[in-house]
Amino acid sequence: MVWSKGAYERGVASIGKKRVKEKDSIDKELKSLNKRAFLSEESALSELNMIQEKWKLHKVEAVEYEFKTKYAKAGRPNGETAVKQVDVHIKASITEAKETILEQQQRRRALYLQLM
Repeated sequence: MVWSKGAYERGVASIGKKRVKEKDSIDKELKSLNKRAFLSEESALSELNMIQEKWKLHKVEAVEYEFKTKYAKAGRPNGETAVKQVDVHIKASITEAKETILEQQQRRRALYLQLM
């Protein structure tokens, strides 16, 4: 196994491009996920986990839930207005998976030579 500075620099640039592209994709997915209404926190979290399985260079840092009440009647609610349902909206913040990024950079740095 041989280490190459040029291969390392190309690997770093490649990983950087992949990181930016994945971040943009994640932001779009989280934006649409935030707009969706769920019936419970568990269903919202399971949906986030399904989306998160695709991520390679990022991970969830924190999760917040927002509860929005829908009333039975239209108009301004008063103390006696019946509640129709409570929707749960999920907001997640992400961070880079630094250990995975470093691992991939090191892997791209190594050149394997076959001796004949």
